[in-house]
Amino acid sequence: MPFKFVKAKNASSPAKEYVVLKATGDRNNLQGYAVVDKTFRPDGSQSNTFRHIFIFPNKEVNKGEYVVLWSGRGQAMQNVQSGSVYHHFFWNSDT
Repeated sequence: MPFKFVKAKNASSPAKEYVVLKATGDRNNLQGYAVVDKTFRPDGSQSNTFRHIFIFPNKEVNKGEYVVLWSGRGQAMQNVQSGSVYHHFFWNSDT
């Protein structure tokens, strides 16, 4: 897999909740990759039912660049922080 999990932040607000991935291959396309969250049974164990799914669009990401998926609302964008490129995507969830 050309992406490595870096960090996830679970927050009380979708605007503050995110997942960060880092591209590890030379040239990578996000198309076909997805992030899903599962539901839980009453006893707290994970079920195999997916509650939400975010499918990434056709987007080239170079080695060493970051992909950030925010749970909240926003428009896809790219920026540079401390010399690193970040590609931001938004699930557009209110909860």
